Amino acid sequence: MNKLLMEENDRLQKQVSQLVYENNYFRQQTQNTTLATTDTSCESVVTSGKHHLTPQHPPRDASPTGLLYIAEETLTEFLSKATGTAVEWVQMPGMKPGSDSIGIVAISHGCSGVAARACRLVGLDPTRVTEILKDRPSWYRDCRAVDVTNVLSTGNGGTIELLYMQTSGDFQGNNRPHV
Repeated sequence: MNKLLMEENDRLQKQVSQLVYENNYFRQQTQNTTLATTDTSCESVVTSGKHHLTPQHPPRDASPTGLLYIAEETLTEFLSKATGTAVEWVQMPGMKPGSDSIGIVAISHGCSGVAARACRLVGLDPTRVTEILKDRPSWYRDCRAVDVTNVLSTGNGGTIELLYMQTSGDFQGNNRPHV
């Protein structure tokens, strides 16, 4: 029963994230349309020719949904190559497993707070999250080895890394990829 609830929660999280993204996108398009239709000066008409809007699709990494899609794509590719291994989501440092656990972190430009895989805002300042994520030794205390297996460039100059970790807590020396 718990597994079914978790699967339903994941599905709803993705749906909410997509709806929030679409809502922000439509708001932005509405604002752009309002600006374009209110500018009726002669200079504007001469230089631009026509008043038409071309649909602008933001890059996939411009939203939590896009980041989630890239992460899932990378995970699928990784799992197709890593048969017979266990995959764990690395929890954010300082967070206890449970409803507040974070597996995916996205810092939004449109609001204050951090959008997380738990699909709610976590009470941490985005700059604090950045500091925590940059301090890898503190959140890989039991780690014996870390390899960066894949690095994806984002449209805004960031990177997404897929890490392969070997922790001292692994039983019988099993390697466990962490995403």
